[in-house]
Amino acid sequence: MKLLFVHSNEMRYELTSKTQYAEPVNGHQKKADLGECLVVYVCAEKGDEENTELAVKGGIREIEEIYSRLDPERIVLVPYAHLSSDLASPSIALEILQKMEKRLKDYETLRIPFGWYKRFKTENKGHPLSTLSRTVEVEAQERPRTRVAKGGVCKTSIRRFDSDRGLHIYNSLTKQKELFLPQEDNKVGMYVCGVTVYDNCHVGHARAYVTFDIIRRYLEYRGYSVFYVQNFTDIDDKIIERAKEENRDIKEIAERFTDEYFEHMDKLRIKKASVYPKATQHIKEMITIIQGLLDKGYAYNANGNIFFEVSKFKDYGKLSGRTVTGSPGVTQVEADSGKRSPADFALWKSSKDGEPAWDSPWGPGRPGWHIECSAMSMKYLGKTLDIHGGGQDLIFPHHENEIAQSESYSEQPFVKYWLHNGFVTIEDEKMSKSLGNVFTLKDIFKDHSPENLRFLFLTAHYRSPMDFGIGKLKETKTGLDKIYNLIEKIKLIIDRSSANAFGERQQTEEEKSLIEKIQKAKAEFEAAMDDDFNTPLALGSIFDLVRDTNTFIKNAVDGKEEKVDSAATEVLNRVLIVLGELMELLGLPVVPTDTTDRASQHLTSIMEILTEVRNTARAKKNWEISDKIRSDLDSLGIVLEDHREGTTWKWK
Repeated sequence: MKLLFVHSNEMRYELTSKTQYAEPVNGHQKKADLGECLVVYVCAEKGDEENTELAVKGGIREIEEIYSRLDPERIVLVPYAHLSSDLASPSIALEILQKMEKRLKDYETLRIPFGWYKRFKTENKGHPLSTLSRTVEVEAQERPRTRVAKGGVCKTSIRRFDSDRGLHIYNSLTKQKELFLPQEDNKVGMYVCGVTVYDNCHVGHARAYVTFDIIRRYLEYRGYSVFYVQNFTDIDDKIIERAKEENRDIKEIAERFTDEYFEHMDKLRIKKASVYPKATQHIKEMITIIQGLLDKGYAYNANGNIFFEVSKFKDYGKLSGRTVTGSPGVTQVEADSGKRSPADFALWKSSKDGEPAWDSPWGPGRPGWHIECSAMSMKYLGKTLDIHGGGQDLIFPHHENEIAQSESYSEQPFVKYWLHNGFVTIEDEKMSKSLGNVFTLKDIFKDHSPENLRFLFLTAHYRSPMDFGIGKLKETKTGLDKIYNLIEKIKLIIDRSSANAFGERQQTEEEKSLIEKIQKAKAEFEAAMDDDFNTPLALGSIFDLVRDTNTFIKNAVDGKEEKVDSAATEVLNRVLIVLGELMELLGLPVVPTDTTDRASQHLTSIMEILTEVRNTARAKKNWEISDKIRSDLDSLGIVLEDHREGTTWKWK
């Protein structure tokens, strides 16, 4: 293998497959270990077009020479830049691609950064990038990170494409982290198992849907178009039982708790799914799949009950690790239903008195739980899903059964990446109604803000178990308040700043240092999220920025009599922008909701005082004070209206 480094001043070096480090170039070293592929590093600094053109021409000649001596499996284009420059321009890579189009067609895979791919499509419309090779794998662009090695040599490390580079997620199916590559360019089909709408939403539900909301947000941040499907199970034994207890219609129960679900998820700032299919609206699709499984011999009819025969699916257990061997015998109840093996599961249940039923080729009945998700996910996302998510408690039997019935029916892999969030425990015990330790969102939100709960979830990796308690909510609020306090502090500084306090001047070393720390914080945030959505590490980068900014304010702003000038406020405004962007990625509001609520309450109280003062002035015929209150409030957009019953106010 040969590696070619192309730089704007024509400096380059080569590596052989036996070499781990190149000779220093301008004091920098680059580590490379990429397997059998040709790797082209491209760098172009702004304002250096002439040298860049020379570098490209020289680089192409050298690349063509390497081609004649190599037969790599794939080509990798890596953006690289000096620490002080912007990332390499995609136009340079495009020029290389265009001049080498014929040669590139001979290689199996071409990998390029996703950011480049988007700009190719917009800046070079009509360019047949997808025809350059049989497979174009689109990677995410990553900024180099620096560290000082022993001896003071500065190294710039770029993570490897084949193992470390790009977004990696833990696949519950393979039990390892994998490079995320969706089936279709930059589109992602994502299905998450929704709630069974028979009871109040609790903290376990909140953790699951916050987890996949963050995953969805970060995928979109990286440029993916995400079609997110989340179902509602609105027919189930539990719903039927709840309806009987309350002597209500099943539909009424389902709609009530569906509405409550949306109310709480909106408070948690969870983005709406692309579609929310309901089980009762997809009976036709379920019947089609069940009939297909019967026709292929994977299912059997037992007096109107249709069961999936697990022993017929040879890969059963590949997700959960459980097998059907050694299972206990069939109970009398199961035998009466016609079930042959305890591992077999219901696809269709024959109707019982007083229960809802739908017509089917096997008689009236209703679907089993597992078939619902297979039918709804495949309808909206196709036979193979990019991502299927849910809680760890769903791995067996629900997701295992989904795989069995879906792959038996479609004869294709059901899901490429399985993602599961960890359990929520209460004082180290599993949350359950039988133990009486269930925390509903309705109760939590009485005394605690939704963003505080969301922030608590972020402090643990989504795959890890989380021990929940009110005490932990209070502890994490302290951390969240540090971010909000800084945001408020910066806004106050900017409000009292003077754009012309000192006129034009150069940035101070402290200002330059903070700018570098802003860039570092964002890069480290992205690197953490690229590592299986590691939100605790991502939060660490935010708190580093908060600490560094507070230090900057203490040293460069606090205690100064003169107003802060535009150069300093520009740097602080950059902090605000980055904090806002990263908090939005995590689904956290920039202004806390409890602050907004308190402000609203205070405004109401203040207006009551003002109207009382004005009414007193009017009673004493002090029209000057009365009119001034009305006029000043009107300038603020508040209208006072006098009625026989008293005075009211409203916004214009």
